[in-house]
Parts: sequence; structure tokens; C-alpha cells
Amino acid sequence: MVRGAIRPEDLLTVEAQAETAATRVHFARFHLAEPLDDLLRIGDGYRLDLGLTPRPQGARARYCDRWGKNRFEPIGPLFLIRKGERLHARNESGTGRTLVCHFRPKFVEEWFEDGLKWPEPCLEASLDLNASPVKRLLMRMGEEVLHPGFAHGVMLDAIAVQLAIEMRRFFERIGVEKSDSGLAPWRLRLIDDRISDFSQTPDLSELAKLCGLSVRHLTRGFRASRGCSIAEYIAARRIEHAKHLVVEGHLIKSIAHCLGFASPANFSCAFRGATGLTPRQFRERMHAAY
Repeated sequence: MVRGAIRPEDLLTVEAQAETAATRVHFARFHLAEPLDDLLRIGDGYRLDLGLTPRPQGARARYCDRWGKNRFEPIGPLFLIRKGERLHARNESGTGRTLVCHFRPKFVEEWFEDGLKWPEPCLEASLDLNASPVKRLLMRMGEEVLHPGFAHGVMLDAIAVQLAIEMRRFFERIGVEKSDSGLAPWRLRLIDDRISDFSQTPDLSELAKLCGLSVRHLTRGFRASRGCSIAEYIAARRIEHAKHLVVEGHLIKSIAHCLGFASPANFSCAFRGATGLTPRQFRERMHAAY
């Protein structure tokens, strides 16, 4: 049940933090003893959030003032919420860590006259920001927070400028592509629901039939909407689900079977390729983080 508007910070315990004229950056830990179903009050800044551990199961959200009450879109490992938005968030209970960068409104407005205003397609993309340059820069900013060096504040502000530019480029590209050829939200939800059965990965013809489109239209529209191919999207979703199963202590053999891999070795290879760690190393690191 929705209890009322809260600040995202009310759900977090800050572990390390740095502030400059442009940003406030912090590492934080969250522990949700029960499922979340609340309105989040974002405030007057721009919040960029990168999950350092898997998001709680079922993490979804909707823009209260823009979408219908039943439209909830998945929250990815990286998301950006602009100032003044009301977000209704839902997810299961869980524990984890996150890296958050708050851009001060004055900083954003000095660089961009429109304050990063987005059309509808960009709002949806903001909840699952598939932008590798943004992730890399945010991690570099996190390193500077944990290990400050010469001209610490200047370095953070310099990275903040690069982040703002990369985000602007990302949203401009999404806005143009999706306005011309992106898939309708209801089609994207059908695809998400179908591929959630990781043990039976659908082929393109099945998804095209499900959406009432040709394979060509489906693949072009999906790339415009999500910024990646369907195969890349399914692979990323499988790895995110695998992270949860690994942390929960399931056997590697069982996880491989559940996710439709030909063998535990194939699963371990795919997992290491995506995360840089073996399943066992990932589990040990996540338990240490908790």
C-alpha cells in the first residue's frame, strides 16, 4: 500500500560522500525489510543512481504526473530522475549498495537552457539508462570520492561536466530515434513479460508475432526504444537475474539450468564476461558488501 511521498535518501545509509559546487556524490547502503510501494519525492536536483549490487527483485516505477496508474516500467542498474518529478516505486525487500550523484539545478541549467527536459520516450529510457560512457564516468567519480587526490573538487566537477554532456547526447539520440521508430510501451511490456521466462528464450519470430509486427520492424523498433538489440537485452536481463540467484546461494548447476544455459561452464563463462568475476567471486564480494 502506498504510504505517501518520501525522499530516496530516507531509505539509504550514506557510507562515503563528497560535495562540490556542481554535485553531491555518495556511496550508500540500503536495507528494505519489507516490499517498497511508495511515492518518492525527488526534490529540485537531478539524481543519477548506479546500483553496485543487483536491484531488489521486481524493481519498477512510474512517473505519477505523466503515466497511468497501472503503467510501471523496469528500473535498471542505472537510472536518472530529473528535478520536480514524482516517482511511484515498487520492489521486493532487499539489501544492497548504490552510488548516487546529485546534480545541482544551477549546474544543469548553466549548461543546458532547457534543463534536460525530455519528451515522453526519454522519460521511459531514464529508468534504465543503457549508456556505458555514463556508467564509466560515474564509477570514475566514485573512485575519486573514495580516494581523493590533488585538486579533488576540480576533478569531480570536471567529471560532472563530462557526465552532463554524455547524458545530453544519450537523451537527444533516444528522443530522435524513438519519436520516429520506437515501439509502443505496451509492446515493450509484452516483450518484457515474455522474456522473463529465462529457461525458454523466445526467437525473433515469436516476439514479432506477439507484437503484431514483422521481424524487421520489431528489431529496428526495439533498438530505437532500448538502445540495444533484443539479444543483448535478453542477455543483460539474464545476468541481472543470475546475480540475484548467485547472491541467494543457489548452486551454479541449478542457476545454469534455470536460465537456459547449455552447461554450468557456459553460464560461468557468460557471467564472468558480463561482470568480470566468477559466480563464486561475485557471491563473496556481495556478501562482504552486505
